[in-house]
Amino acid sequence: MGPIQTVDEFVDMIRRRVRMIFAVSLLGAVASVLFALSLPHQYISSQVIQIERPRVSSELVASTVEGSSARRLQLIEQKLMAREAVQQMIEEFGLFRDLPALTE
Repeated sequence: MGPIQTVDEFVDMIRRRVRMIFAVSLLGAVASVLFALSLPHQYISSQVIQIERPRVSSELVASTVEGSSARRLQLIEQKLMAREAVQQMIEEFGLFRDLPALTE
């Protein structure tokens, strides 16, 4: 079989092989779904805290918050990641119940 020279030849070639194209596509889709279902479920969580700098001029209003935004963000992170806070979240949401051998 030589090179394709017209659009009609291309359409004719696709028409002759449409069953094979459909079968390979369907088989690939089924294999992909079965493979995805065989994998264990994984959940990933992330969080972002954004703190904006004040927009009011410091000459107009005296600051009531001590420290910079970076310091406040660090304090929030320390409170969130404190051992007691993490353990409380684990107990509250029932995380790691399926792993009884896991230590604190």
